[in-house]
Amino acid sequence: MTLGIIKTAASALGLKTALVWGGVALAAAGGAWGFVAWREHLAYAEGYGAAEALWTGRYDQLVASYRAAEAAERERQANENRRVREEIEVRIAGILRMRDDLRAELERMADEADKDRDRDRACLGADSVQRLNRIRPTVPAPYP
Repeated sequence: MTLGIIKTAASALGLKTALVWGGVALAAAGGAWGFVAWREHLAYAEGYGAAEALWTGRYDQLVASYRAAEAAERERQANENRRVREEIEVRIAGILRMRDDLRAELERMADEADKDRDRDRACLGADSVQRLNRIRPTVPAPYP
């Protein structure tokens, strides 16, 4: 039956049967190639979609882990800043106490100096030297 169709087509077109068979073979090969190309395209598209989903998920995970690490680091920095601020407040309070104590001591010594009977002498008396010696050890270092 197929042979008859090929012979009829060849005689209608005025061609040899071999050429018609070649055309049929070429059409069949083109169809097969087209089918394979279509399947490969589908496989590529499906694979691309799967890879895109995989890498999008991995990227989203990475971004989430970076955001969590950033939040943890910000929290750590806030806690450290809070701790340092409290430590500085304690140190400032200590320095202010030392300043107040030193001022009180200097006022007391100034009162003692005003009451000193030798305050108008040209040189220092024993009481004046003792007052100066009491000041010396109480002067704090500039930066403890």
